[in-house]
Amino acid sequence: MASQDGPRDPISQKNHDAQVPLEDKLKDLHRFIEKNAIAVFTSHTSDGQLVSRPMWIKDHSTSADLWFLTNKESHKISELEGDPRVNVAIVKQGEWMSISGTAKLVEDRERIRKYWATQDTIYFPDLKDGVHKGDCEDPRVGLLQVEAQSVLYMVSDQNILSSSFEQVKSLVTGEAPHLGSLREISPEELQRARL
Repeated sequence: MASQDGPRDPISQKNHDAQVPLEDKLKDLHRFIEKNAIAVFTSHTSDGQLVSRPMWIKDHSTSADLWFLTNKESHKISELEGDPRVNVAIVKQGEWMSISGTAKLVEDRERIRKYWATQDTIYFPDLKDGVHKGDCEDPRVGLLQVEAQSVLYMVSDQNILSSSFEQVKSLVTGEAPHLGSLREISPEELQRARL
């Protein structure tokens, strides 16, 4: 990532942190996900357009793979059948994450029961037909598993005051601001983390 950024992207160059061991990168990524479980899930429509929607991350693996509950009858399922490539992003107060990968529908009732929370009923209203009851046994409820292929994220220990100072300093000096630690987890590192 940083090797391609060159002088035309000084912010990425200044904030890129390539010295962090994989174990620490994963630990910080997981901490960020746990604090910010609502993500923007982006997929491709049948005509190639991008479409995004908020989704609740129910679980994440020791690598960066993600799990979501989903309605198996929603448009995103047919979109994923046509093109499984997705992006999952979170932005929160100067920190952010972008995970690119492939998504697939998984039928695992035990895992659905494990992830189910009372508020999930909101997305599966009771159809009053005795089958689609809006609970974890509802046949509409499925799982989406996103297998991460690349991860880029930024963490920061700056508060709003220090971040503002960095930005003002950048305006005065013309130098790129230090906004946080920009990190990449490569496909090779993700594969090692899955072992």
